[in-house]
Amino acid sequence: MVLRTLAVLVALILSSFSLVGQGTTPLIAQPDEAGYSAAERAALDSGIRDLERLLADWTLGPRRRLGEAGWNAARFAAYTAGALERLGYQTVVVERTSETGAVRTWVLVGLDLGARTAWIPVEPVTDPSQQQTTLGSVARDGEQSGALRFDARYTAYEAVVDLPPNAPPVAAITPTLNELEGGSSAWFGHRSADPDGEIVLYQWTFDDDATSPMTGSSTWYDFPSLGFHTITLTVTDSRGAQASATHTVEVVPPPDNCGCGD
Repeated sequence: MVLRTLAVLVALILSSFSLVGQGTTPLIAQPDEAGYSAAERAALDSGIRDLERLLADWTLGPRRRLGEAGWNAARFAAYTAGALERLGYQTVVVERTSETGAVRTWVLVGLDLGARTAWIPVEPVTDPSQQQTTLGSVARDGEQSGALRFDARYTAYEAVVDLPPNAPPVAAITPTLNELEGGSSAWFGHRSADPDGEIVLYQWTFDDDATSPMTGSSTWYDFPSLGFHTITLTVTDSRGAQASATHTVEVVPPPDNCGCGD
């Protein structure tokens, strides 16, 4: 009995180590069963809070609905994994077939705890009936109160999904012919392209003001002053990769059609 208990504890502890890159696959351990030290638990709690803030960021979601234009759970998982990798996380896409034959696909996110890595299950489709405006959510056990536990449906999987290499998109800005003070100018991103997928997000910033980026493949903007201004377009493809293009424009006063000057 003692030997069996020790074996279980060792397996749980080893399951939270980073095994990707060593010819094996990552395993998920429940946080309250993994034997974390106080320092590791603090790092885990902090890491999950940071991860959840990113997952809930409405500017990062793919803006697609399940079933729309061929978007299935696997495509959402690939998008979430790619976006999180772009932001510095280690990710793995995994899948499992349920008893009904449905395939569940989700993302494992590695959090560095120092000596080992904790793998966090993330569900990329938070509401199948809605447009997905976020990257997903940590698959928590909704019935559990107090200590963090993961949803048991996400703690075991059958296969790691082998994603093909992703070619990044290309951003391109098409400006209007001229820009006048006091008038709206149109800006177009329709020449942007993705060689192996589709562009799902267009984000425009003007003069490096990223506090409220404009979205859409085209946009209108009123420049507040004369002089040179910088426009940036950032596009995100269906695998979460990004590319940016910039354009500098000189805003001039409207012509003096009356010929009377100042």
